[in-house]
Amino acid sequence: MKIFSARQPVVNRQQQLVAYELLFRNSNDNCFPDVDPKLATLEIIHHAKYHFGLQRFTNGLPALVNFCEENLLNDDAFSLPKDNLFIEIIESTKPTEEVYQACKKLFHSGYKLVLDDFVYEPDWCRFLPYIKVIKIDISLTPIEEVPSELWVLCRKYNIKLLAERIETQAQFELALNTGFNYFQGFWFGMPELTCYRVPAAKEKVIKFIRDLILGNHNQELSELFKANPKLTEAINQHYYAQINTQFHQYLEQHKYLRGQCLYGLYTLSFLPPFPAEKQLHKTLTRMVFHAQISLLYKPTLITEAMLLAILPTVASALAIEITELTEQLPISDDLKQALIDGTGISLYKFSQLSRCFENGSCIQCTKELQLFDISYQQAHHCFSLARKLADGYLQACLAHPHQIIYDQSFEAIKN
Repeated sequence: MKIFSARQPVVNRQQQLVAYELLFRNSNDNCFPDVDPKLATLEIIHHAKYHFGLQRFTNGLPALVNFCEENLLNDDAFSLPKDNLFIEIIESTKPTEEVYQACKKLFHSGYKLVLDDFVYEPDWCRFLPYIKVIKIDISLTPIEEVPSELWVLCRKYNIKLLAERIETQAQFELALNTGFNYFQGFWFGMPELTCYRVPAAKEKVIKFIRDLILGNHNQELSELFKANPKLTEAINQHYYAQINTQFHQYLEQHKYLRGQCLYGLYTLSFLPPFPAEKQLHKTLTRMVFHAQISLLYKPTLITEAMLLAILPTVASALAIEITELTEQLPISDDLKQALIDGTGISLYKFSQLSRCFENGSCIQCTKELQLFDISYQQAHHCFSLARKLADGYLQACLAHPHQIIYDQSFEAIKN
């Protein structure tokens, strides 16, 4: 699978490189394709998280990423770390109350905001205390026609001005002498197109999950661990270090649970590449928690309860819709409903219970547990053990050479 993206340099008054704007691409054609801007931003976010890495792609410099109105209102920015990220609000966004509240929320959460291709309108004035940079497209607003009111407001709120579409030395010198702080355009560099080759792990991951569902994993697990001694060593070192004697005995008594958990771990280890640590830890915790609760509630649900935790992460990492993934797996309609819209007969209750414990809501946990006929003490014990076991699993995953291969071969897989 090939992943395309582009970046264009942003320079300061000394023509020093200070940032990159990330640009969506889906082929070798170095231009923006005819796609919904919302989807383009979501693709950039996904690739930044799971494929090329935001800081790696910008060599540690700040990244400017376009966000349309819908991206803002859907809180899509919170999927990316706020450090060195500038959220570029595109020109089609309207200065509505909803957008205003979304900008305030982002600002107070530590995100930096940019107004793209800005054309001065009084309705935007209340936004300015939350804005770091304003971009002026000089092909739309010539440098000499930038309103004096805007210059006054930028000085008042310490907003930097960026001149965009600089294509000649004369344009740069005019913008420089007028007082612009930053500059972008063909004069400083064309968008740099990059193609990443992502290993075709989709079929392998889906095969693993099918084997997990069909119960074909015990012999294959044994063979996999024999063939991957470093993974076995990592499991022994980190996994067992996190569990006490009591839970070790518990796992020995429930070898099926242990086998399922290890197979789930190995499935996640083939994602291209690993999810972020926080997401992976959450997935692993839910996986083990669901497995334990199902043993207490209805043991026949153990496999699908675990898949309820695993499959959303798998779908996201493989860049496919959860509906597409479920169609390729022999799973129940109950699991499909729980994954797609959070409804169903039994399995959706596991997700609700996990969220309650993650949020630390004792009252809501007790309410949800009435559906399982399990005491709060039992469930709390299961959740604590799940988190501890997830710590061990995560350390084992990070020590797995599969991830090291991704890190070391990043430059090599660039096209």
